[in-house]
Amino acid sequence: MKKIVLVLMMFLMVLTLSSCDDTISFENGVDVTIPDEIVKHLVYAGELPVFHFEYDGVVNVAEFSTKCKYLFAKNDFYEFSDAFSKNIKKFEGSSINTKVTDQTNDEGFARFGSVELPLDAPQQYSKEIMCVGWDKTGTRFSFFYRTFVSGGKRYFTTPYTTNVTITMEVPIYVDRDNGENKLYLLNLPYDTKYEVSGNLELDALLKKDEYANEFYYQFEYPAYLTENKVEGIKDWYERYCEGYEENGSFYFIYLGNKFEVLFDVKVKETIGFQIKLVK
Repeated sequence: MKKIVLVLMMFLMVLTLSSCDDTISFENGVDVTIPDEIVKHLVYAGELPVFHFEYDGVVNVAEFSTKCKYLFAKNDFYEFSDAFSKNIKKFEGSSINTKVTDQTNDEGFARFGSVELPLDAPQQYSKEIMCVGWDKTGTRFSFFYRTFVSGGKRYFTTPYTTNVTITMEVPIYVDRDNGENKLYLLNLPYDTKYEVSGNLELDALLKKDEYANEFYYQFEYPAYLTENKVEGIKDWYERYCEGYEENGSFYFIYLGNKFEVLFDVKVKETIGFQIKLVK
């Protein structure tokens, strides 16, 4: 039964990867950052966040990749594994695995390109990992990959049903000013769920007054904050966004813009925090 499931998984992988037949090549890596079409509408000062995925030579990505989401395809598996290893280490101490899945059809061997590599004991399976890391500005990047150890070496490679993917999270704050929508890049603590982002249709962000509603900037406290939730939020902004208290209120500065954080506000059926632009 396991062999049948594995065959089906490999078939799905072939179908998925075949959709990446058209690739774009970049010399010495790619910059994961804000797409140009959003940048030209942002209100900001200073340098926009960027993560440079370093690569020695030419790296290929699927043609439908965007500046904030790259799917890697048609690269030498060994060279890419080594490069990915070096890049993911940049987030040691500032990342967390959000999902780890055992690939239970491996049965002691893991697919690596066109070959299968034996897994070092006590491993039985390779693992697909979804990971979130953040840089010195608190900007969040998501990684999806598969990993295992063989012959004493850790390998990083494509999951069985998609490509290795790196995504920059792009939460957006919309402020309606004199009948015009202005866009601001927002900084949110790890695991804060949000609805307004660069994934929405740009025309809607620029023209609809709906996204200027304060409702969209009221957030539930992240699940990892089980105690001292207010202090946990403050710590994030003090650490990454020049957060400070003044006259009983708490503020942070991000990309030249000032925001106020309101704590213990009602968010749906629970209590959370709210962010407001300070003009």
